[in-house]
Amino acid sequence: MTSPALHLDDPTDATADRFGEGIPRLYLLGGFRLVVDGRTEPLGIGSRRLLALLALRKAPVPRITAAQLLWSDCAGERALTELRGALYRLGPSRAALIDAAPRELLLSGSIRVDVREAWQTCTAVLGSSADASDRALRAALACNLDDDLLPDWDDEWLRVFQDQWRQRRLHALEALSARLTAARWHGAAVDAALAAVHADPYRVSAHQALTRAFTAEGNRHEALRHIVTYWDVLCRELGLDLSDDPVASLGAADREGRASGGDGIIL
Repeated sequence: MTSPALHLDDPTDATADRFGEGIPRLYLLGGFRLVVDGRTEPLGIGSRRLLALLALRKAPVPRITAAQLLWSDCAGERALTELRGALYRLGPSRAALIDAAPRELLLSGSIRVDVREAWQTCTAVLGSSADASDRALRAALACNLDDDLLPDWDDEWLRVFQDQWRQRRLHALEALSARLTAARWHGAAVDAALAAVHADPYRVSAHQALTRAFTAEGNRHEALRHIVTYWDVLCRELGLDLSDDPVASLGAADREGRASGGDGIIL
């Protein structure tokens, strides 16, 4: 079965803002927050989960599907009752937040969603050439690529979206570090690679990106120190032989990886 994908359409081409001057913004990275006219809207858990689900689905969601996903522990009619309650508790804002048809629901096109915009930025970074423009690089640096998607939520329906976003942002951070290195924005390149390493301390490609960023700015000592530190982590956590020389071992593994057509290991 094909897994759902994040909504990639441009959320900024919306029609008139139905809230007036302030465009509603829905934040899902790092935690849930709905901001309208500069104020954070207090919402119940059911309403928050419903908005999050609609924000992560591209097509309209049948009401029965939304009810079954969000209230999976309830029988069919009871789940639909819970859904109607979540809609009701949105209050006067409901019409501006959700396009509600008799059988399906869709997030309003006037809402800007941070993860949609961040996903588009990742797509642009991954699809750009090594000589990305300064404007594109600044846009990527301004984007939130540090936070996970609703990290404190453990809903079963959400897991595929959390996994998709995590992989997307890690690949984008590594690619962004390479683009920044090519543009000689060395400090920012190191920061992007560090963000990937901190997100997944065991991810080989993230450590590759950081080592290359250090080397490109002329800090070979930092690159070597990082290799040794990473090697120590692998030895302690994965039980590798501590007697091995990290530089020689990783260098040999890197050469073998490149010889076999891969990207190597670290160096």
